[in-house]
Amino acid sequence: MLATKITCRDRWRQVINEADRIPVKHLLTLQEGVSEAQFREMT
Repeated sequence: MLATKITCRDRWRQVINEADRIPVKHLLTLQEGVSEAQFREMT
């Protein structure tokens, strides 16, 4: 599953719901400055 989002904010959580049966998901974003804390929460 590959999801593209312009900004991560809370939209990365949509990926979880959009592909709940797919175990490995990849997220691409154009957003700059994703914090280390936000990255840890995503992983």
